[in-house]
Amino acid sequence: MSPASDQGSRALVEQLASVRDALLEDARREADVLLGVASSDAEQIVADAVAARNAAIERSRAEGLAAAEHDAQLAAATARRAVRSRTLAAQRAVYDDLRDAVETAVAGLRDDPGYGSLLDGWTEIALAQIGREATVVRDPLPDGGIIATLGDRRVAYTLTALAEIQIASLADKVGALWE
Repeated sequence: MSPASDQGSRALVEQLASVRDALLEDARREADVLLGVASSDAEQIVADAVAARNAAIERSRAEGLAAAEHDAQLAAATARRAVRSRTLAAQRAVYDDLRDAVETAVAGLRDDPGYGSLLDGWTEIALAQIGREATVVRDPLPDGGIIATLGDRRVAYTLTALAEIQIASLADKVGALWE
């Protein structure tokens, strides 16, 4: 690898790190908001369930404490399922927003003045991997990046793949938001 392509790779890593950090911070903020709403909703649901349980106990005293407790347990179980459902929906929304933001940010690299240098660096890496005689397609639609082929060998450094790598690299950090 030449010093220029090594510098280009480092610059890409730095660019991606800053994009990743910004996206993660946005995701954290949005997760905090969504989880706050879900938590508030959960508290209300639980409060409503407790109130329903208490009312059922009072109405059911004549029918027996056992029947009232059974109703209360069902209401609490329903409330827990509703809370879990809302929490999972909020988490999915945050993840989907993060994925969209990463894909948009990576696709925006095409408009970056350094995009040509990035393609040059990827081209050098690909040629080093499969051979200097390879055919290279630069910025193919819709994925961007480069695709190098030599016989039945193929190396692809696409923006779509880059977005997938970034999303995968954030999986643990996004999962930590839910802990």
